[in-house]
Amino acid sequence: MREATSSPVAAMPTKTLPIVINGQTLRATASQETTVLLDGRLAVPRVNTAQAHAILDGCGETNLVDCPIDDIVTFLYSVGQRWKSRDYIRRRTYISDLVRYLGYSEKAAELEANWIAMILSSQTSAFMLIENELGSAYALDRWLLRGESEIRAFPKGLCFHCLPGNVPLSSVTSILRAVLTKNRSVAKTASGDPFTALALAQSFQDVDPTSPVTRSLSVLNWKGGEESEHEQLLIRKADVMCVWGSESAMRWAEQYLSAQASAIFFGPKRSLAVIDTDGDSREAARRVAHDVCHYDQSACFSVQKVFLAGAGKEAFLTELRVALDLYSEILPRAESSLDADGIARLFVSEYRMAEAKVRSGIGLEWNIIEPNGRDLEGHPLGRTVLVYDLSEDETLENHLDGNVQTIAAYPRDMVHRIRDQASRAGVYRFVEAGMTNIFRPGGAHDGTFPLQLMVNFSSCELSSDHRIRSFSVKIDQTTFLEEDKFLEFVQ
Repeated sequence: MREATSSPVAAMPTKTLPIVINGQTLRATASQETTVLLDGRLAVPRVNTAQAHAILDGCGETNLVDCPIDDIVTFLYSVGQRWKSRDYIRRRTYISDLVRYLGYSEKAAELEANWIAMILSSQTSAFMLIENELGSAYALDRWLLRGESEIRAFPKGLCFHCLPGNVPLSSVTSILRAVLTKNRSVAKTASGDPFTALALAQSFQDVDPTSPVTRSLSVLNWKGGEESEHEQLLIRKADVMCVWGSESAMRWAEQYLSAQASAIFFGPKRSLAVIDTDGDSREAARRVAHDVCHYDQSACFSVQKVFLAGAGKEAFLTELRVALDLYSEILPRAESSLDADGIARLFVSEYRMAEAKVRSGIGLEWNIIEPNGRDLEGHPLGRTVLVYDLSEDETLENHLDGNVQTIAAYPRDMVHRIRDQASRAGVYRFVEAGMTNIFRPGGAHDGTFPLQLMVNFSSCELSSDHRIRSFSVKIDQTTFLEEDKFLEFVQ
């Protein structure tokens, strides 16, 4: 998939998407330029100067500060209930677009829509997320006593999202974090997924076009590195920058980051699994297969390498082949380009030439490779699993660094055996195998709590009538100085 440079709308591809400005869907005008995507099969209008300034100016309707968090979560729940219906036109169009333009299988696209419905409808999870990251579910609604001060969280203002193209649900997560912290959002969609943020914004409109939540969101698209002056201004004026993607995307964003803005970068990561094969091999294999096949290893949390302890290695590998065949049926792979197929075939062939043990599914639907002491650079993704035997000379530590996001382990006690040492090596997250795609409230994301970076905490300290605990008497600093008895009152 590739982007082309901007072109007049007159040269119309098969489908032209709209953009969203302050919660309003806008179609391309005859004179408006477009960003052309997907080898000319799709186009998105470029934001013009007037529209960019409308986003920056905002309006009273876009102000979420005074909107109670209960109302925000209830609104999201209403949106989620629409996504839950298989007859909802926005959901049906979204699934069709993922299949037609992005190569998703029908089942994978349906699953993505199901997850969107789930995350929007999860009122309890939304409150838990705010409470765990900000200290209280109502930290943004009112002043709360904390120690000897009252505190309240306030949104930073405008959040610019550079969204990912490989994991649609991450786009939803990014926008919802901004909504739950009462920030306005400018979401720049990726060429690999121009649909998710747009579908989310339009489903907000379906519930209530005048809602502060709806009016807080703008969705745009342009080719990174070719932004116009007013598009650059949108980025520079952001109070929070949330960037998903490659290292080049991180570097691109950094050039626009102001000194006052918060940066939340989710760069490229990889994940792995550690399995004790003396346990239930069938259950372990099914869990690993899920972590490999969900998003076809394109997500940061997708398992690429599996490390095996115990004496049941061959039994596990037999069950893993069965499980990967099962996933070929229940969650088929997305279509891949000729280039991606060629890279995968070359990767497997080079391991075969190096006398590694390779097992493959029909048509290379999946590959299990035992490198036998030789690791090739890179990874072709697409359900290719590298397997290492920890009972031999191989050690887990040799594969750990700050680029490892998640370690999935099975059985559960394996997590506790490895987490301290792996954390010291820079690993961020530990889960039970089969759960890598589920981020529980309370957990950190790539070593941070993002909601904390999306707000400013204001504190109102208690009056002098409230005794400071470090002093044995009421504070009267003038008397302290007059009588030179300061230290006598320090406990």
